[in-house]
Amino acid sequence: AMSKRFFQLFKEVLIKIYVANLQNILQMQVLLLWGESDPWIPLAHASRFQQQMPQTVVVTFPALGHVPMEESPAVTVQPVQRFLEQLQP
Repeated sequence: AMSKRFFQLFKEVLIKIYVANLQNILQMQVLLLWGESDPWIPLAHASRFQQQMPQTVVVTFPALGHVPMEESPAVTVQPVQRFLEQLQP
């Protein structure tokens, strides 16, 4: 059986590759909704996204997990609406 540490390292490598590719692809403003109680991807990864893509706005939700927009649509829609309203046409 593969160790838990192996899977953790594998996940971290995949995230680094994903973030690097996003940086090359996305040149527009990005809204990142992050549940602070995410059991799979720690909150520290949100700041990695923001470091790699400075145009990223990170909004965190302390009581929500991996898919905050499904867990509490009424709460997460508010920052989405604000973000969309401030975008330039």
